[in-house]
Amino acid sequence: MASHMSIDESQLLTSNILRSAAGEYHRMFNEYIEEHIKRHGRRLDYYERKRKKEARFAHKSSAIAQKTFGLKAKILHAKRRREKIQLKKSLKAHDERNVKQADSSAGPDTALPTYLLDREEQKNAKALSSVIKQKRKDKAAKYSVPLPKVRGIAEDEMFKVVKTGKAKSKSWKRMVTKATFVGEGFTRKPVKMERFIRPMALRYKKANVTHPDLKATFQLQILSVKKNPQSPMYTQLGVLTKGTVIEVNVSELGMVTTGGKVVFGKYAQITNNPENDGCINAVLPSPAPGSTVRHAITALDRQRSQLERLLKDPSKPAYIPPPPKEKIVRAAREMMKNVQGSSAGAGSGEFHVYKASRRREYERLKIMEESARKSKHLNCNDKQETADQAEAKTAKNRAKRQKRKERAKVKPADKANVSDAGAGEGIPLKKRRIVNGTELVFRKPEDVESGEEATGPDQPVDEEPASTGLRREELVEAPPLILEQKIIIHEDD
Repeated sequence: MASHMSIDESQLLTSNILRSAAGEYHRMFNEYIEEHIKRHGRRLDYYERKRKKEARFAHKSSAIAQKTFGLKAKILHAKRRREKIQLKKSLKAHDERNVKQADSSAGPDTALPTYLLDREEQKNAKALSSVIKQKRKDKAAKYSVPLPKVRGIAEDEMFKVVKTGKAKSKSWKRMVTKATFVGEGFTRKPVKMERFIRPMALRYKKANVTHPDLKATFQLQILSVKKNPQSPMYTQLGVLTKGTVIEVNVSELGMVTTGGKVVFGKYAQITNNPENDGCINAVLPSPAPGSTVRHAITALDRQRSQLERLLKDPSKPAYIPPPPKEKIVRAAREMMKNVQGSSAGAGSGEFHVYKASRRREYERLKIMEESARKSKHLNCNDKQETADQAEAKTAKNRAKRQKRKERAKVKPADKANVSDAGAGEGIPLKKRRIVNGTELVFRKPEDVESGEEATGPDQPVDEEPASTGLRREELVEAPPLILEQKIIIHEDD
């Protein structure tokens, strides 16, 4: 029979034998429960039952400690004392975090360098981190409350028993006799399910809050009840008694955090008995020494602080921020994978790929438009600058030509002589112009044949000297001047 057994059947039989042997081994050492948990898991309500059992453990141990007497009580109390000592040590370790302490160990075996002789050896006590304790410190913000201790209130004073039922024999309902806060969106439960009744007449929405630094009182809206020192149940019900810490809306006061954000809610402590006074009076806790409370500053104050910081040290160079970097178009990929469009064939899973590519394309087009607009603006500026330079050069050349013309003008006396001579002989005065220092005279051919020559401006004209008293014959003849060359151009009619 065994000879006709296949290889698979033999392997299956071997595995079953090993599994049964392992099971017997586990059961032999009372590990069948762990085996069952590994195979089938735990009950659905296991963790909830475990949590409730741990919560009942404190009450159960307290009841046992109260009932125990004699030698067993001494042993139990000694055990409890050791547990408390260990708990205090762990709490102290949680309080210490990165605390530097002097190293009480013996000195080093080797000699220390000179620069380390004056230093005190320290060690960092790296304690355990406590997130809960840190959160409590942050919430408390190291503030000192105005009322550190308050009078305790019994349940008989806090609640009034309300009889219910047809025969008024049920007494499971309670009516709150103190002031309460329920919030804006509060809706009462059905009558048969509401255990705590908070009367409308004792509900408050606003409180008179006094600011210790401003020495002023403001009527602010209540946001929530943070902590009632009487009981956590009173905090959950929103009961307002003396010493209760509430959260109020201080956005109207203009208070800001160290980061510059406006503070919306802030804690305040109630300092009166609201059920007796008919109102809620609270005080904002004063900050701890060394900390400052900031208020919202205006633009003028911000500019003044910047100028004071700048002029505090004139020798220090002023910080000039670098210009913003120009945006560049991202280089296109060599190969695009999973190219999809907004068509019906593209699946919804690829829509983010299409959206990202569209965003990149829009960004590229925007950068191109900005660069084109900037280059156009620069071209307009260059054209205007070139035109201004050309206009300035033209004006300079025009001024030079005008100055040259004024220098080349003939003296007024010579002009008068030339005009008299021409008018006496009846010869029309031709236009003259100077080219390279040579005078050009325009004449007609018949004037040249008759041998008439017009007296030019270069011919000397005898004038009677008016200033000297000598005769004409007595005047010493001046040496003849070298006449300039004349170029005569014949004009044909």
